[in-house]
Amino acid sequence: MTEINRQQRDDNSREPKISLSDCQLAAGHVVYDVIVLAVGAVALRARVSEATIEAVTTSAVPVLTELESTIAMIAASGSTTLQRAQGVFQILRTISDGGLLPAVFDAFANSLSWWDAVLYGVGGIATILAALATDGIAFAAEIAALLATFGLLVSDSVDAVTACGFTPPALAVGEKQEQEQAVSLAAGSNPFPFEPQFAICTYGGYLLTAVNGGNINTPGAAIVTNATVFGHNEKFTIVPIDQTKKTFALQTFNGNYVTAVNGGGQSCSTCPINTNLKVIGQTEVFVLEQRMDGTFGLLTTSGYLLTAVKGGGVGGVPVIRTDSTTIGNFETFTLVGGQAGTLNVS
Repeated sequence: MTEINRQQRDDNSREPKISLSDCQLAAGHVVYDVIVLAVGAVALRARVSEATIEAVTTSAVPVLTELESTIAMIAASGSTTLQRAQGVFQILRTISDGGLLPAVFDAFANSLSWWDAVLYGVGGIATILAALATDGIAFAAEIAALLATFGLLVSDSVDAVTACGFTPPALAVGEKQEQEQAVSLAAGSNPFPFEPQFAICTYGGYLLTAVNGGNINTPGAAIVTNATVFGHNEKFTIVPIDQTKKTFALQTFNGNYVTAVNGGGQSCSTCPINTNLKVIGQTEVFVLEQRMDGTFGLLTTSGYLLTAVKGGGVGGVPVIRTDSTTIGNFETFTLVGGQAGTLNVS
């Protein structure tokens, strides 16, 4: 086969690329804005590529016409902050009701760097789904707070109105004060904070549990690995420390940090891990080492790996060891996004 024929064969085997209009791409920018607002990743908007916008737009094409009135409302000069925030919720609802949320979110997540994927990609869609399961009031209040410093949603919506000729809706006179008061009353009540919160799943399919939500200074009793249901004690927040070194701290539900006693290297049943500190020091710093299959190794800064004894499923001691320097099955973990009570791995 000649090189030309091989190239022709490869070209013919590819999926045909959808031709996107200027109107669709303008609306796609709004959809991207909505996603980054929903996961608290507004900093990503400044460096988004056109290829990512095209991918997000292509995934959302079937519902773009349904978004016209909402985008026009967001663009309208008389719209309040809360109305625009409610528009964000409505756009997410429309995308989800159309069965397109996984595809749209994948188009967003596939563009992320390793660091950003950990922060926003793993738990992002779970955060959105959890918000969509509510009436959206608390969610909209949090979005309204973000909109105070994120003006691109409005400007991109204005561009979409210009490109597409959407008609802005008529707004009720005197509505602004009432809506803005609602923002101040509801702000801060969002039960789904914009933080990278995960369950940490062992190789055997069990979840790490911070006993009593943390604050345990008896290391052998601080972490167990026999849970299969995601509750508050199975929720860990990844606190980023250094992007270059890929270092994080692991915060338990009650605000304490996971400590590798002596920086790791511990194999005894009573000394590897505790959760009684509220300040990040060197022994509270971990490196997330991603593997090709999407799992992670959790390394201490001394270079030791956390081991889930027997791959998890252990309620007594020893549960966690920190003396391994080579990664095997029992040293691999999966970050699972979700809200407490929504995940069952049994």
